[in-house]
Amino acid sequence: MAPKGGMSTSTFSVEGVSWLEQVFEMMASRDPSGTLLSVTVPDTVAFRYQRPAGLYYTEDGYLRSLDDNAELNAEALLNRFSKGGTLDPDELCATYVYRDRQSSDKDRERGAANYVVEYMNTSQLHTFLNMRVKDNNGVLQRFIPCRSASNSSIRVMWTPRTCIVESCANNNRMDDPRLPMADKAPTFDGPPHLTTTHDISKGLFCHRIRSAVEGVVKHIESLLPRGYHVWEAITYWKFSAPTKGSNVEEGAGLTFKWTSCIRLYRDEVIDVRRIADFWATEARAEHVTSRPAPQRAKDILLCPMSSQPLSSGKGVEVQTDAVIVYLSSLARMQGAPKPEVAWYMQEAQEITEQARQGIDVFPQQRPDAGGGRG
Repeated sequence: MAPKGGMSTSTFSVEGVSWLEQVFEMMASRDPSGTLLSVTVPDTVAFRYQRPAGLYYTEDGYLRSLDDNAELNAEALLNRFSKGGTLDPDELCATYVYRDRQSSDKDRERGAANYVVEYMNTSQLHTFLNMRVKDNNGVLQRFIPCRSASNSSIRVMWTPRTCIVESCANNNRMDDPRLPMADKAPTFDGPPHLTTTHDISKGLFCHRIRSAVEGVVKHIESLLPRGYHVWEAITYWKFSAPTKGSNVEEGAGLTFKWTSCIRLYRDEVIDVRRIADFWATEARAEHVTSRPAPQRAKDILLCPMSSQPLSSGKGVEVQTDAVIVYLSSLARMQGAPKPEVAWYMQEAQEITEQARQGIDVFPQQRPDAGGGRG
């Protein structure tokens, strides 16, 4: 399916927009002159209503999007994010960013929004795509390494008159095998003792990133209903390294990650008696934290094959072909030459043969593998 471009603004409402997901749709749309936005983003999937709504990626220097179901199914996304299964099962491959609705609702009186970042390896990504219920809409992004040994991010707080740029780097090296991912991956979402933050609002780099942010803002404004303008934008960026195994600077440079806030105002004659109506969106503080992603199906109490909820001490019945598909997907996810791969494939082949013979027998349970029940 060819990449799409353009969105209809005739029915677009700025009220109650979740910019975390919506911003990618607008950035990937053509402006009124038919021009695409030139910006680098990692492979990004926006989730709405617990389902993937669109895939966003950079091609030839421009942001594009796909909404083809063949590209948005779990197997295709796992293959894309794990680079065709070439990554190690424990290697960091994706992040999932979402707004914690429950915590945000509790802090609504203080005008605070709570965002959560989850870091996933291949196994956790498999669990996320196939088993987890996405209670909160969010964006799944392929993890991109930095040029330095430690992970770092850039936060830009932009208004038409000011631009505050901060850099936050983790104090630990990403290649340190002694530390868990929760101690070496977080940046702005990590605790203070694990990170170091610097103000880099001056210098040539600040001018470069401000130009990039203003390019994004200008593109979004061109797609807003008439009379609306961006007054404030909080965005997260990264200075990424070239793609692993590539001889060229593919994917390198300043990369847009996500946005936590875009505040709009209406361009009209201001009546001091209606000053509160001048703002289309409310000002709010933000809190960004990180949480560990569930590793296995038992952590989230869902059947790994049927995705049905599991009651305590009970299971759910599944069809034989569902077991075959699940075991085959596990084998593809693990990759050779681990012993589990041969076991998964052997069990899948045996169940296939039994099904041909009309024998409905599930594989015997091992200590670290499930049987016919979730």
